Amino acid sequence: MKFLIQFTEYDYQESHSEAFVRRTFSILSSIILRGKVSNDILKEIIKSLYDRIECLINLRYNNDACMALVFPAKGSQTLFYTVGLYAMHISSFLINPKHFK
Repeated sequence: MKFLIQFTEYDYQESHSEAFVRRTFSILSSIILRGKVSNDILKEIIKSLYDRIECLINLRYNNDACMALVFPAKGSQTLFYTVGLYAMHISSFLINPKHFK
């Protein structure tokens, strides 16, 4: 899990970075929402996962290159929106895991 979290760092100079971040969050979310991760592992990774989510969402407001991408993409789901959705799903699971079974 820690290895996967490394791939959630967005690099605006890398043309495939957004795809890596989206796919990595898809994998992490899928692993967590299946309930196959022990509580000990979740406790160990959850802070770094939410820190990364915060950084990605804040890029929308704090990075000129990212802000330039947001406005032309009004019809599509931006990276920031997608990461926010994954954060909501993971948070919902952590609050009530029985709902996902």
